[in-house]
Amino acid sequence: MKLKTNTVVYSVLEAILLFYVLWAVFDVPALESKLLPIAIGGATLALSTIGLARAIRGEFKQRKEAPAKIATQEKRKDEGEQEPWRGSLINFGWVVGFLLGIYLLGYVIAIFVFALAYMKRLGTRWRTAAIGAVLVTALIYVGFELGLQLPLYRGLFLEMLGY
Repeated sequence: MKLKTNTVVYSVLEAILLFYVLWAVFDVPALESKLLPIAIGGATLALSTIGLARAIRGEFKQRKEAPAKIATQEKRKDEGEQEPWRGSLINFGWVVGFLLGIYLLGYVIAIFVFALAYMKRLGTRWRTAAIGAVLVTALIYVGFELGLQLPLYRGLFLEMLGY
């Protein structure tokens, strides 16, 4: 049984998230530091589980309809359609880059940079992208740092500088 790209991506994401949540539960000492990874990781884990179930269900459904679709899929490949794994690989790269940004720069800076870069990639004008990135960053900062009084991770570089 050959797995489709979505199934593999969801499976890898679930493994990473499960490790992330279990690490927060068992290895992080302070309750305040556990809440954010458990909340975000748990919600994302639930959503990826739903996505994985839909992807697996879709694969079984496609297998039943496979003989009729094989000819059209071969025709699409001959026409030069982009491989579906490339899009998933690009999105996975964005997620890895964002996680690396959080580790190095901290949540606040990484969220701003990620939002700005991703909006520009989608074709938004600089002014709109900058305003959107500032609003998203401010919303997260106000919500977590001020509202919930949960200190967000500052990042490796800022810790090295003493902040």
